[in-house]
Amino acid sequence: MITVDCNSLVWLLQLSQRRQNVAGKVTPQVHSLMMRAAGGRLTACSLVKDGLSSLTLLSIPSSGTGDFAISDIESFLGALKYHGNGINLEIGENKVAIRSGNKQTTLTSSDKALAFPHTSSNVSEWEAKSVLLATKISFGTEVSYRMNDGSIRYPFASWIGIDTTTLYEAFRCDGMNAQKFNLYTVSSDERGLCVEVGKKLKGKTITQVDTLIQTAFEANYQGGLEYVFKELTGTADIHFIDFTPEGQGMRMLITLGDGDFIFQASNLG
Repeated sequence: MITVDCNSLVWLLQLSQRRQNVAGKVTPQVHSLMMRAAGGRLTACSLVKDGLSSLTLLSIPSSGTGDFAISDIESFLGALKYHGNGINLEIGENKVAIRSGNKQTTLTSSDKALAFPHTSSNVSEWEAKSVLLATKISFGTEVSYRMNDGSIRYPFASWIGIDTTTLYEAFRCDGMNAQKFNLYTVSSDERGLCVEVGKKLKGKTITQVDTLIQTAFEANYQGGLEYVFKELTGTADIHFIDFTPEGQGMRMLITLGDGDFIFQASNLG
């Protein structure tokens, strides 16, 4: 049995969904998750459905140990709405029960379920692919990424302790006057770290999110980042790692503490 705070689990699942605007509609980019409880944390790790552009690893405090699959995050969230704060998760054969007070809700749970509709990969396979990438990221004395040849690559620029409300206010301007391009230009110059969104016709907005001057660069990102920062409180660190020699652009690593992170690829077009 696993015990967690219901609100914390809702936070983890909603952020793990990686919602973004697609053709003007908010659409989750992650449909299912493997959940693993060990060492006092309940953890989920998943790539988005294109398998390339973004990886999310999140955890929350928990007690107990065990693994279970959530084959439909939206349905699981729908069940959690009807439960109180302290919940127990009881794992059975192809099922998981949510218990709070005198109430119990049982949902199907199988790591053999499809990770996404219209894919051949199941939940277990998708998690294995996601975890393999996550193990390349290290948070030792320095943040680093282990390349396929075993060499280590470090960020060329990092901003530490940025207020997440400041970041949310910068990225959410993508929705000004219902533009919703899901496109964010992140740059570093004499102003520090800046975020630019929107078009002049309905409002182009540039926000200075940190005044620290570092290596100059500019890169475009998608990934529904306003929905990421909407779910966060406190501060986050943002690191940029150069993968242009491999033709993979500038990757942004958003670290949240406790080993949690979002690893976002830049647009190559």
